[in-house]
Amino acid sequence: MILDAEFDAIALPILKSPLYAPTKEYVAHGNTSVYDHCLNVATSAYAYAKSKKMKIDYHALIRGALLHDYYLYDWHDKQNRAKYHGFSHPFIAARNAKRDFHLNEKELHIIEAHMFPLVFWIFPGSKEARLVSKFDKKCCSAEHKGKPIPLFPKLNRAN
Repeated sequence: MILDAEFDAIALPILKSPLYAPTKEYVAHGNTSVYDHCLNVATSAYAYAKSKKMKIDYHALIRGALLHDYYLYDWHDKQNRAKYHGFSHPFIAARNAKRDFHLNEKELHIIEAHMFPLVFWIFPGSKEARLVSKFDKKCCSAEHKGKPIPLFPKLNRAN
């Protein structure tokens, strides 16, 4: 079990998909893989929302968080990455995720809006999108510093 039965029921079909496996090979921040980074964002955002008893779409939150960096290339490789990675990767990730995991509009928006305010023209217009954007930055900062990812006391991640 990752967090709880609800989280696992939504997350595991993506995490166990062979299509998602390449995210384990790409580095996101510091020594953290894209796979681990996306899982950190999903678990942190979910745990925070649950601890605050937020009335949100947890299905969209988890799927959007897990797929927010599903761009499928090494962004550190200047010759083989997308031009202007910081600006373009949300849209590449959304395109890939829609193709491979059949996302709804809210899930697509979460992915496209996660780089706000850098990608200032896509405002995170839902609570779920704001949570993913917020926890993407918190996790990124912790990962760069090699610090633990902030989880909240009522939910503890087993792996």
